[in-house]
Amino acid sequence: EDRPDVERAEPPDAEAEDQALEHHIDIHAVQRLPAEEHHRQYDEQAVEVVAKFARLKASLMPYLYRNAVYTHKTGIPMMRSMVLEFGETDRTVCYLDKQYMLGDNLLVAPIFNDKSIGEFYLPEGRWTDFLTGKEYNGEKWYKDTYDYYHIPLMVRPDSIVAVGACDETCEYDYAEGVTYKVYALEDGNSAESFVVDGDGNIVSKVSVTRNGDDYSIKFEGDKACKVEFINTDKEVVEFNKSGEITV
Repeated sequence: EDRPDVERAEPPDAEAEDQALEHHIDIHAVQRLPAEEHHRQYDEQAVEVVAKFARLKASLMPYLYRNAVYTHKTGIPMMRSMVLEFGETDRTVCYLDKQYMLGDNLLVAPIFNDKSIGEFYLPEGRWTDFLTGKEYNGEKWYKDTYDYYHIPLMVRPDSIVAVGACDETCEYDYAEGVTYKVYALEDGNSAESFVVDGDGNIVSKVSVTRNGDDYSIKFEGDKACKVEFINTDKEVVEFNKSGEITV
């Protein structure tokens, strides 16, 4: 709900609100390169790394912009500490200062060393690496080595992430051809996600409920979308208009 004590400005602008992933692009492009290469900050490899994460950010704009609108309405930060999201149920997160939630469903653990070592903690549940699809069990610490093109970017259990059809610019129709990716939905649970337009209005929405091996999907919108179930044997479901289906 809107906070009545906060004066509201205009709805967030796409170019102004999509910076949440950019702070660690420079880390990948510069700090993680070998020390002798730091003076060549913008060599070919650094450019490739920046391009990789710029495309990632562009494809995540439906998700990022929805969360930016939520921040605009509520004042809850888009980049939020782990304790803000999980502090009531997991005391371990009270001491984490090198990872954060990017919106409601993505956990980011930037790599701040030139050894390319990423170390992070995951709260309860079955988390999924957004970039590789690998699953991790929660309530555990993890440590691994990552190349320049990867970081720990983990998807929260029981969540749906909307991924755009474009990765070349941050300004496009986020609802057109969007893919809703369903992650680690446990039996009996439900999840939903939606896309908003420039005025903050919902223009595309998907909700999914799991019952055993069956997934009930409801889509609301007038632009084509896809629903993809990550790490399952379910085929991609396509909608051209509002409807419901069980797979």
